[in-house]
Amino acid sequence: MDKLLVKRTPDSSFSNILDFPYKPKYIESANFSNECKVSVRLAYIDEEIDKKTNSTMLFLHGLPTWSYLWRHFMPDALKNNYRVVALDLPGFGRSDKPTDSKFYSFETLRNSIVFLIKELDLQNITLVMHEWGGTLGLTLPMEMPERFKKVICFNSYLATGTIRISDSYREWIKHTSENTDLNVRGLMARTNRILTLLECNNYHAPFPDQSFKTALYSLPAHFPINKTNSGAIISQKAEEWWKKSDIDDNILFCGTRDPLVPMDYMKRLAQVIPCNNIVNTLNNAGHFVPEWAMEFSKVLFSELNNTNSEK
Repeated sequence: MDKLLVKRTPDSSFSNILDFPYKPKYIESANFSNECKVSVRLAYIDEEIDKKTNSTMLFLHGLPTWSYLWRHFMPDALKNNYRVVALDLPGFGRSDKPTDSKFYSFETLRNSIVFLIKELDLQNITLVMHEWGGTLGLTLPMEMPERFKKVICFNSYLATGTIRISDSYREWIKHTSENTDLNVRGLMARTNRILTLLECNNYHAPFPDQSFKTALYSLPAHFPINKTNSGAIISQKAEEWWKKSDIDDNILFCGTRDPLVPMDYMKRLAQVIPCNNIVNTLNNAGHFVPEWAMEFSKVLFSELNNTNSEK
């Protein structure tokens, strides 16, 4: 690891995270970027109760969160005999954090997910995504459809650049791009009144100081707003693929109090992703919908089990 180019959050920063007992695993010296040749250590959670399980639930977080976002889902996923894999994208969580802004792009983060799937040889994947995790993740099944079974998507865009994103999201992109020292603790507290101070601190833990936050202000500028953006071109191909896909019975969730990804945008996504044109709504939830998992996680897994048994 080149210490001049990469920051690694010390383990001590995570020592007080008491409600997330899963031990991280690592892939050393991986390189996902075409623009910035730097090796990073990739962190992920990989848990299973039954070693013979043949179904995987792969969790992808957004910005500024990390795999901690999925702590309410993981116990139910394990009880329902899924192999649980949760990635920390490069620049987030326990993964290494390159300090060169050129590293962070749509393609780089997408490449890191593809790399993990192939490296762990994940099969029968139910892909669970939020925000940027969905923007990236929705483009993956077209590349390796044989590995995917279903997607569950929370408040995300399929960023084709052909539909104007909400004004609130544009403001969020501008704010984060211009703020090199984003207060993650304060942001999570302000937008998630159900969180305790400890939980807000846990979201802040990967970023001990400003030097660890390059991903937070670099990545937003790469959101595919223009349809000629390379990420938008990938997303356009994914949109056409999804319209013909036989990966069906997918599940979409929307927090109705989310100003960044409003209900209208999730309804548009439902017209592309095979889901019986249904968007499940959570009336009390804002942008970070997975924080409300205690309200619907057991119902969700019951629905997944029913769908699986019917097939």
